[in-house]
Amino acid sequence: MSTLDGSDFERLRVSDHADPKDASVLRSVESGHTNLSQMDILCQQIGVTGVVAMDSQAKYAVLAAGKSDLLFRLISSKMPDYKEKIWDQAAGSIIVEEAGGRITDLDGRNLDFSLGSMLLDNRGICASNGELHELALEAILDIHA
Repeated sequence: MSTLDGSDFERLRVSDHADPKDASVLRSVESGHTNLSQMDILCQQIGVTGVVAMDSQAKYAVLAAGKSDLLFRLISSKMPDYKEKIWDQAAGSIIVEEAGGRITDLDGRNLDFSLGSMLLDNRGICASNGELHELALEAILDIHA
């Protein structure tokens, strides 16, 4: 990250929070973009109390800058067959990974951007600081999200 003129360059780094009590979660504002009831259950299962609702790719920048620790796109009950669009995930995912984070689908699979305009082989999104990723995936599995 830097100023527009290129000065004051600062490398983005995800947080090093390994304790979910110190963590916060980013989620979409719109209910059609996630499953809000499952999100509440998931956060309780993980032990996270801080949840920030935010729209747009800004969520990825906040995660990459270490200002939050987890980001979820759970499958909305309104659209159970929904597949993520690559343009909604590609740029943000590389920013998070370059900052030291991890991003997979809800089943722990790497995102596959090679199948056209949608993530056809992936289900939802789980992005993290890396430290909390396995804990998050286990909780997702436990609640059948």
